[in-house]
Amino acid sequence: MELKVTKELITTGEAAFDSFSELPIEYDLLLPDYCPDMVKILRCAVTPVFSRTEVSGDKLLLEGSCAISLFYADSQSAIRVSEHKSPFSKTVELRCTPESPAVFAGAAVDYVNCRAVSGRRADVRGAFTVSIRVLGQRREEVVSAAEGDGIQLHRAEVLSHWAAGKAARSFTVREELELSPARAAVGHIIRHSETARMTDCKIIAGKVVTKGELRIHLLYMPREGGRPETMDYTLPVSQIVDIEGADEECGCDAYYAVRSAEISPRTDLDGESRAFSAEVTLEVQACVTRPGRTAAVTDAYSTGYETSYSIRPVTVLRRLENTGLQALREETVELPEEAEEVLDLWTETAGFSAQTQDGEWILTGKYRICLFAQGQEGTPVYLEHPAEFELRRPLPPGCDSVFAGCRVLTEDAEYSVTGVRQLGVRLLCRAEGALFGSFQYGAVNELKVERGKARKQEGAALTLYYAGAGEDVWEIAKHFGTSVLAVMEENGLEKETLGERKMLLIPQVG
Repeated sequence: MELKVTKELITTGEAAFDSFSELPIEYDLLLPDYCPDMVKILRCAVTPVFSRTEVSGDKLLLEGSCAISLFYADSQSAIRVSEHKSPFSKTVELRCTPESPAVFAGAAVDYVNCRAVSGRRADVRGAFTVSIRVLGQRREEVVSAAEGDGIQLHRAEVLSHWAAGKAARSFTVREELELSPARAAVGHIIRHSETARMTDCKIIAGKVVTKGELRIHLLYMPREGGRPETMDYTLPVSQIVDIEGADEECGCDAYYAVRSAEISPRTDLDGESRAFSAEVTLEVQACVTRPGRTAAVTDAYSTGYETSYSIRPVTVLRRLENTGLQALREETVELPEEAEEVLDLWTETAGFSAQTQDGEWILTGKYRICLFAQGQEGTPVYLEHPAEFELRRPLPPGCDSVFAGCRVLTEDAEYSVTGVRQLGVRLLCRAEGALFGSFQYGAVNELKVERGKARKQEGAALTLYYAGAGEDVWEIAKHFGTSVLAVMEENGLEKETLGERKMLLIPQVG
């Protein structure tokens, strides 16, 4: 029977781009008319947010805006905030034109300098780093089976994942947030922060169904003055994203990202502000992966003829679940002499990097513990404490690198007074998003038998061979030009790898 070769498509993946790019922050900030004059700048916070990430040929276009919040003290020593937006864009040259590209982008602020030009104007300068990862995927043919001409095959089952769809959908949450009865009426909002966490994600017939919660934290100044107060709210959220072809067999990595938030005091009929009007825009990011299995031929020979074949290096990606990729952190913060009382405390992620080492994926980065405090005679104080984190995840055997499309959050910060002018801070560091492990194979893509060249037989019809511990029956059978099945049956073997030294009888086949 002449040789008949069967080929199958295997999914391969590669990073078409995996690097960083620095963008400048340059903004001439002018206070709006309703804001009082600046007396002292406390802090200038910048948060980059993407609105568009699109691949066109060998170019990637990034667009977004930087949300700028200037915190300052007015002439009454009250903390004020002025919020602004500054657009940015970046075109990146990719090293190739990726097929079926999936883009993962993140940003972290490197530094921000803010200088008051006058009581109503400030000059903002700084830089932020954009981390860009573009995943390219394609289908390649490899030999999966063959029969005839005494062909013998060594095959490996290759598991891979195809990023079948990556989608994002924005939605807006609008809510009236009531003050608790014990709280004083609102004068003005000093600071607000929003975080969203996904608690459930499942795929149903081309749709990714998500549920979670939105947390809103507010620091505000009471109308009658005095000490600023805080309020916290938790709202349920849900959203459905359409991804064509997604079904229950697929895996999904998804999260919610806060894109913008507008929160303002709401005045009732009595002229008091005892509620807030909140409008928060969220985006659900979902990456759906479809598993595939291929029995790829990695080696071959014929028991009757000379055989020729070519091997193609193949890189496949497998989805790695983010199981346990989080860690509790504890830090000690020393308060300066001028800080009498903590008003508000929060954390911000300041960038991260990752490496593969000793069978683990290690993610390291920095974050900031930020706080407003009240000093002598009610003067406001801002303090920033830098810290570092590390997250580790064991890798499956054979995984040599990781393609990461994830982000890192620091959340659930709590503090307590642990000593004189000393705070103990506890928080959670957590990574979420898509992780793909990279696995290398050598797969046969062309296979031929030279029917005019008979294979020279090694030894007699039955050869005695002394095998060492750990030897592979495949290599022994290939050397003697016989079949693996014949060797195993002749010697009553159950496994193809020998556990100890053993004398084998090697039969020849026709």
